Amino acid sequence: MKYYISRLKTANLSISTVVRRLKDFRPAEGEQYVVRKKAYLDADSLSTIPVYKGVDGKLKKEKDHFVMLF
Repeated sequence: MKYYISRLKTANLSISTVVRRLKDFRPAEGEQYVVRKKAYLDADSLSTIPVYKGVDGKLKKEKDHFVMLF
């Protein structure tokens, strides 16, 4: 499975890093990221996307922070 990781600061999700495993990605400390499983978003997948934060060189999912796409 591939994961598409984008920084939350970028408004558009078109610039992504593609990795096979989440542990292969080394995030910046304290930076927030959006992780998707598809390269594009279709009408069926328009919903909330979880936000991850870089902590100790790993991605940790934030329990109360999501991005809603229309």
